[in-house]
Amino acid sequence: MMEASFLVWGAVGIQAIVLVMCLAKEWRRVGQAFFEQGWLAQPLSAYPYWGLFFLLLISLVRDPFPLTVAITIVFIFGLYQLAYFDALTGFLPDRWTLTLLWLGLLVNSQSWFVPPDQAILGAVVGYVFLYGLNAAYSQLKNQPGLGGGDMKLLAALGALCGLYALPYLLFTASVLGLLFVVGARLLQKRVPAAIPFGPFLAGAGGIWLLL
Repeated sequence: MMEASFLVWGAVGIQAIVLVMCLAKEWRRVGQAFFEQGWLAQPLSAYPYWGLFFLLLISLVRDPFPLTVAITIVFIFGLYQLAYFDALTGFLPDRWTLTLLWLGLLVNSQSWFVPPDQAILGAVVGYVFLYGLNAAYSQLKNQPGLGGGDMKLLAALGALCGLYALPYLLFTASVLGLLFVVGARLLQKRVPAAIPFGPFLAGAGGIWLLL
């Protein structure tokens, strides 16, 4: 029994290593493509490995069932990459947000976190809600308030966490954003006029997954 458990958790460890290698390669590929397109003023910094070990440890203690841990690691690492990329560049690449969206629907086709109907409704309502909110803001202010990446990220989180998690996700993301602004002001740091919402959405999703 102990040998079987060791093999299972060893497989989870190998999965994490392979995933990190793939994510780092994607980071460099997408960052270079954005730079060549002129969307970034300079190439991206090195891949942020430092946060992944901490996230891996948290994922390992969330649930004793190895498959749940393996699935959680995929989404936690993906959200981490999206959050960091958005914080650095202000972009949420479609190839990453849409991958998480389809993975969320696939996982919940087997009712892993929520039933399939709740996953589908979560994706649709999450996207439509932010789309409508952005359209209303644009009409009032004559400028967009959110990017399309934020809408797709919330759709991906809705697909993973379900319809009923959307209020929690939006509330938690808003609180995280508020804490960031207050903390920056207390530290007397300059707060940018436009703050990416993606890192806070990703953070809210990560908290939901790990609690």
